[in-house]
Amino acid sequence: MTVETLFLRTSPRWITLEPAGAAVSPTHLLYLDRHTLACSLRTKAECAALAEPDTETLVYGLVGLLESLHDAYLLVITKRSSAGAIIEAPVWRVDTLKAIPVRGPKMLKKQIGLTKPQLAEEAMLAAMVNSATSLPGFYFSHAIDLTRSAQQRAEVSRDSHAPATPDFARADLRFVWNRYAAKKVAEQGAISWIVPLILGYVDVRNGLVNGKAVQLALVSRRSPDRPGLRYTARGADVHGNCSNFVETEQIVSHGDSYSSYIQLRGSIPLLWKQEACIKYKPTPVLKEVDAGGKGGLGQMAFEKHLDSLVDHYGPVTLISLIENKGIESILHSALSNAVDMMANPKLHFVPWDFHKKCKGMKYERVDHELLPIIDSDLNAYSYFYTKDGTSASITKRQRGVVRVNCIDSLDRTNVVQSVVAHRIMDAALQVMGVLDSNPETGTAAKFDAFEKAFKNTWADNADALSVVYAGSGALKTDYTRTGKRSKPGMVQDGIRAVQRYFYQNMFDGRRQDGIDLLLGVVVIPKSSTAAKDLSSIMSKAEPLVVKEKFLPHLCLLCLIVAVVGSIVPQSMVIKGSVAAAGLAGAGLFFSMMLAVGHKLVSRPKLDGTN
Repeated sequence: MTVETLFLRTSPRWITLEPAGAAVSPTHLLYLDRHTLACSLRTKAECAALAEPDTETLVYGLVGLLESLHDAYLLVITKRSSAGAIIEAPVWRVDTLKAIPVRGPKMLKKQIGLTKPQLAEEAMLAAMVNSATSLPGFYFSHAIDLTRSAQQRAEVSRDSHAPATPDFARADLRFVWNRYAAKKVAEQGAISWIVPLILGYVDVRNGLVNGKAVQLALVSRRSPDRPGLRYTARGADVHGNCSNFVETEQIVSHGDSYSSYIQLRGSIPLLWKQEACIKYKPTPVLKEVDAGGKGGLGQMAFEKHLDSLVDHYGPVTLISLIENKGIESILHSALSNAVDMMANPKLHFVPWDFHKKCKGMKYERVDHELLPIIDSDLNAYSYFYTKDGTSASITKRQRGVVRVNCIDSLDRTNVVQSVVAHRIMDAALQVMGVLDSNPETGTAAKFDAFEKAFKNTWADNADALSVVYAGSGALKTDYTRTGKRSKPGMVQDGIRAVQRYFYQNMFDGRRQDGIDLLLGVVVIPKSSTAAKDLSSIMSKAEPLVVKEKFLPHLCLLCLIVAVVGSIVPQSMVIKGSVAAAGLAGAGLFFSMMLAVGHKLVSRPKLDGTN
């Protein structure tokens, strides 16, 4: 059993957390000493002599405690909202995950006596932590284990899901985003106070199909292994963990019956990078190339990743949607070679150049051409199905998985996953008796309203996963929502592409650092009484010389000159000359920016995920 709400109380000397609620009779408090940063579980009797608190706040979950260089940050959920109920189990969306400094700038300066450089270091780290806790898409539930699929929950032992078992203790740590932050609190014996968080997307839609009530739920769980953002975390690490690896579960229920289907997405499981450098689309580079052709670290990472998938899910259909020409071709060739060298009969590799196949906005080819290629796999893998949720009524189990990737594992990937999900949903509704398996009866015509809900939830899923990884909503969602590619949808894609460009070049460095701190990829060494800096864990970024610092400003200035020169009341010759000169200058300075682009972009300061 996990404590669902707590009272957070603060004073100048201490911070305490106490379980709240009429059904709870707490005997202990979590006590944080603001001066020493000591964390301990104390009896109420020990804390009886504490002075009256300055503040008291009701919080909706304890997430963890992050230790920093000179401070520590208590992570608590201060605002939540309902994300719906999956099979009558309430799920909550985290609206505000607050990182409360145990000491804070005032105490660090006046009582701890930090110098200005030390205060600046801590302020930088605090900003990094806040950038991570402000990520959208954290979810939790006390009524259902969001870290596990319905099939997993049915197959694990009953003892591990007993009501007295804390939520955090029974969670699948592969998808728990506060598994590192929770360690310090769990070590004090307060594991039942910690709420496990997933990062991704949860949506629940209810509707009618042929007059019968049906629920559709989507749960996307993003892995905290090899965490990060679009151009700061690509490919796999040497352990086979992939960036942007997401398990998406689609649950369809009618009455007491429900089905569950798992799909995977993730970055191309090789050692490669694609670093932001001002260019709109940087060139991907393989980190490790084996000239002998016998496989090296890259091949090892690929095989570790696929072996892990087979262990967890069974046979794997690996669909790659990247281009076989252009800058993506180096990854296409490397991935094909890795599959050939592994030669695993449980791996079915399907290279399908999405942009080439769907050229001219003919996205229906995913349904008409790609789906038939994997149809036999879908039939063999099946899906999870139970008539009343008991182990005795399980009639189907999913025995394999489809893993899809494009270059980002976002836009093209979501289009394909939604088509596969539709195929499985139709099959499940037929088994439930909601849809007639005979198309001549015309019952499918009464499926339109619910199908709209299906398309919207998959499009929203695409947006949610894309915002975290790339900084904008997904591209190509007009097709997911309507079944057609449109010109307004292409305009929206253009706007979102600009957003991604802006984030990857201006903000992703700090966001990456924050994620690495939250997940323990970078562990800050404890400070001593002497002055200490972060040199041991700072990456060695190339410094900017004076002229490089001014390049973006000069480029912008030239663009302003070009615009102003074209509209001022002068002769057409002067207007044209000024505008041309401004554009030429902007082009010159932008070309110079490209040459030193790797220095100008926002890069991680901490030596974390790379």
